[in-house]
Amino acid sequence: MRMFRAIATGLLTAALSVGGLSLVSSPAEAAKPKRILEEVDPTTQRTGSRTYLMTGTVTQPLTNGTVAPYANGKVKVQRKTCKACKFKTIRTITTGTKGKYRTTIRRPAKGRYWWRVVVPGNATYAVTNGQTWVVGTR
Repeated sequence: MRMFRAIATGLLTAALSVGGLSLVSSPAEAAKPKRILEEVDPTTQRTGSRTYLMTGTVTQPLTNGTVAPYANGKVKVQRKTCKACKFKTIRTITTGTKGKYRTTIRRPAKGRYWWRVVVPGNATYAVTNGQTWVVGTR
């Protein structure tokens, strides 16, 4: 058993050092900065009996230390219907010239929905996931 463990450890170490089994797609991917999301809790912005307003601002850090608005960029609104489920993109919205987005979300008649905003990545920035908001009855 010890011999097998020693051989398996050696093979795994060799594979990782060569880069065959990498957990991150590239070192550059891990070094990309994320965009900054400033979100407002949608449960405080009720627009109807089962609808809420999801708003926020997206900015992106620049190399000189300042931030610029994510103007006219795409933002995905995602939802999942159970705690163990995966998020599904419901709609894609465009930010304004100041990086602000605004959309309406619904709560189910029974149960809960988990909502979040995702800003896709590009060559400069990594994918940015917003905070997960739970809307519905408990």
